[in-house]
Amino acid sequence: MNNNQKESGLAQGAYILMILATISFCIIPISLAWTIPMTLNAKKRITSYTPATGLGVCAIIFMPILGLIAGILLLCNNENSYTSLGTTSINQNQEVNNANVID
Repeated sequence: MNNNQKESGLAQGAYILMILATISFCIIPISLAWTIPMTLNAKKRITSYTPATGLGVCAIIFMPILGLIAGILLLCNNENSYTSLGTTSINQNQEVNNANVID
């Protein structure tokens, strides 16, 4: 695993909700024409940040209830929500404590 890779929890949550919305909305087969591409587009945003205003609004409008939540998560996603995959909060806390001891 590359330590320089970053991941967004908001985008990952939106992706999972969009998968569930796509599965629940598959009763109407024509709806899959727009729910599947939107879900795959949300997957791309897990590891790389690009503005997703259009995707978030389309998820709110064209997907069922879970898509509403996913759209809000995509609209709230920003560059600051991406964290390194190799760093955990426990390691960050230990580094802060070690820096305080040295000072």
